Amino acid sequence: MQTIGRWLVLIFALGLGISAAVIFLPIALFSDPLLREIGATLATDRIEAFVMLFMSPDAVAGFAGGALAIVWMAIIAICVAPVTIAGVIGEAAGIRSIFWYVGATGLLAGAMPWILRAAKGTGDGSAGAGDALARAGELRLSLIFLLTGLVAGLVYWLVAGRNTGTGVDRG
Repeated sequence: MQTIGRWLVLIFALGLGISAAVIFLPIALFSDPLLREIGATLATDRIEAFVMLFMSPDAVAGFAGGALAIVWMAIIAICVAPVTIAGVIGEAAGIRSIFWYVGATGLLAGAMPWILRAAKGTGDGSAGAGDALARAGELRLSLIFLLTGLVAGLVYWLVAGRNTGTGVDRG
């Protein structure tokens, strides 16, 4: 019976950690001045393409589906996967340290752009020669993803991680 209760606590803690990350990520993205500048630059450069997009109903549907897919992938890669991986490993190993849950989740979330790029085999990890704004934007995104992971890991640890290995017979 204790095992079922522990699993319920773990699932609840994952839900809270993921929710905290999903709430924190857009707030952090919209509050960063450099990312707002990059967004404004992209908006002014692409205004004509954006107007042309809305002239075709098929293009609008494709754009909306593609944008939704990108947002969904970002939520899974940045908010769900790091805290889940750190939580499962921490629970299996009986780790109770705040440094594990916060650090591992933060590092996984911060490194996720490079992990995904390496998994797909695209690019050499650089933003492009002479593109300092894009390179700075990538580093800012990684920092924001790291902070998002830190928040998710902290919430998970507060709910479930600090009690890992207590009251459960491990052998």
